[in-house]
Amino acid sequence: MMYQTYLNAVKQHITSGLTDVKQVDYYNEQYDNYDDSRPPKLPAVYIEFDNPMQWQTAGNGLQIAPETFIRLHLVIFDLNDNPGKLFELGKQLHQIMQGFEIYDTDGIKLSTAWMRSHTEVQQYNQVKILIMSYKTALYDTGTLPGTTAVQIQPDISYS
Repeated sequence: MMYQTYLNAVKQHITSGLTDVKQVDYYNEQYDNYDDSRPPKLPAVYIEFDNPMQWQTAGNGLQIAPETFIRLHLVIFDLNDNPGKLFELGKQLHQIMQGFEIYDTDGIKLSTAWMRSHTEVQQYNQVKILIMSYKTALYDTGTLPGTTAVQIQPDISYS
């Protein structure tokens, strides 16, 4: 399962591109439980993958999830009723995520370019949430057969 690879790549991309964000993590309905838990560091971005993810076998061990939606939950705490701060940070997040592609540590491409599909705004008192959904195709290369490098020394002679 490649979820950890995808999650790490997205977390790293957001963390390096948005220094104002204090926390980037896997989505686990965190803001639904803010009253019951200790307050998180905000602003935060929570990453949610399609569940279930629909995989197709492309052959030779490669699997593709051709229409995957990944939702980014941008959460801020703001005493003002104006959502301007949320929208400005959301704009910055979108600028770094639109067209983003996931690669593994060996440089193997694991997704197509992300394209935003829809956006939703929610508010719970002073907690404001912008959910941006991105459509991509994900590649799972975890069961591809290994390759062996072969050095070739051609013997070329001219007559």
